[in-house]
Amino acid sequence: MLSAEKFDFGFIYYFSTEVKFCRVNLSFYIAKRYLFSKKTRNAINLISIISVVGILVSTAAMVVVLSAFNGIEGIVENLYSSFDADIKIIPKKGKTFTLNDFPIEEIRKSEEIKTVTFSIQEIALFSNGDNWVTAQMKGVDTAFLRMGRIHESIEYGNAILHDSSFNYAIVGMGVQNRLGISPGNDFNSQIEINTISREKELRRNSNPFNRQAVMVSGVFSINPDFDYNFVLVPFDLASRLLNFRNEASFAEVEIQKGVNSEEVADAISQILGDAFEVKTRYQQNELIYKTNKAEKWVTFVILAFIMGLSAFNVIASLTMLIIEKKEDVGILKSIGFTDKGIRNIFFYEGLLINLLGMVGGLLLGLGICLIQLKFHIVKLEGSITPYYPVEIQSGDILLIMLSVIIIALLTTYLPVRILTRNFLVR
Repeated sequence: MLSAEKFDFGFIYYFSTEVKFCRVNLSFYIAKRYLFSKKTRNAINLISIISVVGILVSTAAMVVVLSAFNGIEGIVENLYSSFDADIKIIPKKGKTFTLNDFPIEEIRKSEEIKTVTFSIQEIALFSNGDNWVTAQMKGVDTAFLRMGRIHESIEYGNAILHDSSFNYAIVGMGVQNRLGISPGNDFNSQIEINTISREKELRRNSNPFNRQAVMVSGVFSINPDFDYNFVLVPFDLASRLLNFRNEASFAEVEIQKGVNSEEVADAISQILGDAFEVKTRYQQNELIYKTNKAEKWVTFVILAFIMGLSAFNVIASLTMLIIEKKEDVGILKSIGFTDKGIRNIFFYEGLLINLLGMVGGLLLGLGICLIQLKFHIVKLEGSITPYYPVEIQSGDILLIMLSVIIIALLTTYLPVRILTRNFLVR
């Protein structure tokens, strides 16, 4: 009676010689049988399992780590979108520009643009009793509050700049803590704004400051960069305190959803000419975005290198398998297998080990990410987000699959050619 493996050879011989239309890829079929059948040496099974697990763990780590970086990038983008406009227009010369000379109506004609608003930004000194803080005073209008979704970042009070009787300030949480103010309390929520007047001379015994007391309507919390450095006030109040005459520091643009900001920025640049610099949100915070992407891809390269080291276990598995199957190879050659066909058996064996690890790793990594998205297992206490963010991107998954395939080819094709030449073909 033939053994299981010899029965397979008889089966292959029959279909390869008698039934021409059933000539399937016999090398792949035998490789699959070798992978899942029990070897006579337990060490081969163990090394094969180790090879699969190594690829599996490395693939899962790639999925989880890249998704975590995507989540962090998304958090950063959301944080800055609450304060930075989609597009900011800055004068190239000087700190301000005249509103009369700015072609706002021409810019507003574009259907891709939703809102255009002006803002004033200057360092000011804020006080509440004996507490003093230096921060950026930003003069804005209600369109800016709506554009930046400031109301979504309010921790205390309301996002109000003025009513029929009073002007109000909206302060960052860091500024609030340093000044010791509490919105809603008529006594403690009043602060004084001190700005240097450009119409007054700086000399001894003179008072170069313009002063204005305002009530605090709300406290926002976005991130430390904004919370400790910004106070929002009405545009007209900032203009009056700084003695501006129909001037602004920036023009800020909100674009329609789904529109490419770079294309809109290029169109605005053509309208404005060389007098202004037009920056997208990415360009406004270029260093932060580039740093995050650099960290992501450096980590990816390190994990790919580790995966490559894990894939070298496949070579050990193939070496021992080739030694064990010398008798089988003789039978295959006797029924007409070419040297190329025999090489393909062990080549496919290596590919199957890598692909099996890749599929298992993708499923494991995606499962971990989905569990984190659903149940928020990993918490971040005292952070701007209560749990570790993850975001699965199809481009990353395709890149990981491509990396595994390339590593599989590199660690399988050449070793198989060398091993079969030395042990089998001669």
